[in-house]
Amino acid sequence: MNQPLSLDIRAHPAPRKVLTNETPYAFVPIDRPTVDKLLGAVSKFGAQEGLFVSWSGFRTNVQKELASSFFRVRLWSQKELLEALFSHYDQLDDNLKTELPLKRIWSVAAEVGE
Repeated sequence: MNQPLSLDIRAHPAPRKVLTNETPYAFVPIDRPTVDKLLGAVSKFGAQEGLFVSWSGFRTNVQKELASSFFRVRLWSQKELLEALFSHYDQLDDNLKTELPLKRIWSVAAEVGE
């Protein structure tokens, strides 16, 4: 299956107009035409930027071809999504934390070179 099973585009009006595009059920990296749909929506709705979140990532050519559009659209794979979640989790609303309960754990760090 080459296309996502679900494609949602959402507009977030304040403080900046941002469009987000999520493909939670994609099983393959996202291709350029799919990302171009978000870029079109960014232009159509006059958004300042777009955020495309894909759990399966993006094809390698997509990152390279969209480098010039860095400030218009951001591409997040599961790595970027989880990093953002973990770094800002403490700032989330308590109701959201209840819906997504996480617990911080500590582990011994591996030595450099291992």
